[in-house]
Amino acid sequence: MMEKEEFVELIQQEREMIKSGKYSECTCHSLKCKWHGDCYECVMMHRVHQKHLPDCLKPVLKNKLSEIAAKLEMHLVPDERVPDEYWDYLDKVCPEKSD
Repeated sequence: MMEKEEFVELIQQEREMIKSGKYSECTCHSLKCKWHGDCYECVMMHRVHQKHLPDCLKPVLKNKLSEIAAKLEMHLVPDERVPDEYWDYLDKVCPEKSD
């Protein structure tokens, strides 16, 4: 267990990292997704549906699972992406209401 001082130092470093904005850009490849760049709503939608992870979290889990899969002699398969045409169709048949 870390000491109180170490904990404070860790939190100070994380606050500085957040202030820097270095990691604030959305890394998702689905640019037309309605939740692109809105981490709070994106994670909430993924949590509710529980079908797959947001793209930004996949590398974290993939690295961990790759280590496990290698030990079990398994292979990982990437998820299918939602085609851009589906997002275009959504905008056409069910446009987002502006507030």
